Amino acid sequence: MTEIAFVAALQLGQRRVGHAQHAFDQPGRTVGVVGLLLVLGRDRFPPLIEALAAQPPGAPTTVLHGAFREAFAALSAKEIAAGHEREVFAATVPELLVANLRRSPDLIGEVCAIVADRAGCAEDDPRIRNAVGAVLGVVAMVWAQWARNSRLDGPAEIDKALAHLESGLSL
Repeated sequence: MTEIAFVAALQLGQRRVGHAQHAFDQPGRTVGVVGLLLVLGRDRFPPLIEALAAQPPGAPTTVLHGAFREAFAALSAKEIAAGHEREVFAATVPELLVANLRRSPDLIGEVCAIVADRAGCAEDDPRIRNAVGAVLGVVAMVWAQWARNSRLDGPAEIDKALAHLESGLSL
């Protein structure tokens, strides 16, 4: 975790939150430093990196789709719900959003490196960058919908969206 993210977590840990919309953000509830550190931690979704590294060689979108499917399958419904709440929380607190955006290039680079290895390409191959960007963009769009509608089955919607991407985005 960067020093800036740690300082933001400490400052937020002392703040009372009054604009609640989900379990981590109840009116008048003090946000704990431990909870914020969990949100900011590097391993927000470790099953994805593990599943990605375990994928057989293949096309980048297929490798990523399989990794998302396996990563969600490795989690219980309770773990998925808790992860969803953490992500919604991280997206609604400006300091956490900034901290996550600052570390995104490192995470994307790690994903690109693994996908490049699985695809038998160089890490800096533009096709890898494009495929990873397309998949992460599709996932981000579904995640945004899921943040607004907690009744949505996020993992199933991500799976359908990635299948649509793999099919060439036909209408």
